[in-house]
Amino acid sequence: MSFDEHEDEFDPLNPIPDEQGWATVQEIQRENERIQNLPVMRKARQIYATTVAFLASIPEDQNFEHYRIILLENALQLESRISAAEGCDLYTRRMENAVMIKVAARNLLTQLNGLEQMNYSEPAYLGLLRREINEFRILFLEWISTFDRNKDIPDDWGLFNI
Repeated sequence: MSFDEHEDEFDPLNPIPDEQGWATVQEIQRENERIQNLPVMRKARQIYATTVAFLASIPEDQNFEHYRIILLENALQLESRISAAEGCDLYTRRMENAVMIKVAARNLLTQLNGLEQMNYSEPAYLGLLRREINEFRILFLEWISTFDRNKDIPDDWGLFNI
């Protein structure tokens, strides 16, 4: 079979999907919309936006630079890990991502405590971010309760499928 025999199947210069391809594209778009509209995802986006605004208020000096980096890294983890968990049906993989989300949220709280200890001058932001993280925690608990323990395979590490 030569390459030319398949030329009508896919043209990389004109990658317009056929009817079946459009159905797949639409299915992917619906799934992405579902994930983006999850309450836990919306709250994660809100935490990220608040963190970015908060970072603008942190002095740009060496004493605070590591806080700026760590806060942003942890805020970014929330959305990406939710997407990763939603992209897989396996209970163990979903729970692994959930643990990483919990760690990122707790790290955010730890960094806020550190800034408070350093007499950060905008305590209103600290309270706002703490409230958002607590609201996120409640939504997170609701979200992980939807994970199906029956959809799993042994992973030989024994953390979530004992």
